Amino acid sequence: MAAAAKGMMPTVMANKGVLAKAGVGALSGILEGNMARRATNLEADQMAQRAKSAFAKGTVGAAEQRRQASVTMSNARAAQAASGGVTTDAQAISQLAGIDQVGEYNAMSALYGAKTEQQSLQRAELMKRYKDKTARTAKMFEGLGTVVSSYMDNSDPKPKPRPVPMIKPTVSYAHGSNT
Repeated sequence: MAAAAKGMMPTVMANKGVLAKAGVGALSGILEGNMARRATNLEADQMAQRAKSAFAKGTVGAAEQRRQASVTMSNARAAQAASGGVTTDAQAISQLAGIDQVGEYNAMSALYGAKTEQQSLQRAELMKRYKDKTARTAKMFEGLGTVVSSYMDNSDPKPKPRPVPMIKPTVSYAHGSNT
């Protein structure tokens, strides 16, 4: 029994060394994945910030378009009054309404463009986070595969069968006769 245990000892020790080496490899893969996750999260956070900034820029642009339309309408009223015209007749009101309509269209276009850019950046952020999550999962399975593969490659290719204990049959003499 002691000789069998001594014969197994080098194999067990070799397997422990292989497992330790594979474990270090797997751990380095996990650490690499964590560093990549931090970098990806930083990039995704920057994309989220750019998305907010894009929408804010569009809101400011829309306000500027409305302000310009208001200035243009004021200048048009001043020009109508300076020429001796009336600013309340149908044609004057129609011209002012057209100026207001163009100004509002420009403001809505600025908001739409900003919202579209914001949504595009948000989708890119989500995809980056999803890609990172799947890459981390793949790294985890890769590390696990490395450990299992290293163990299987360095384990005894033909394990020695354990001896099966033999049970000696007992002879039973039923009714006292052997025939």
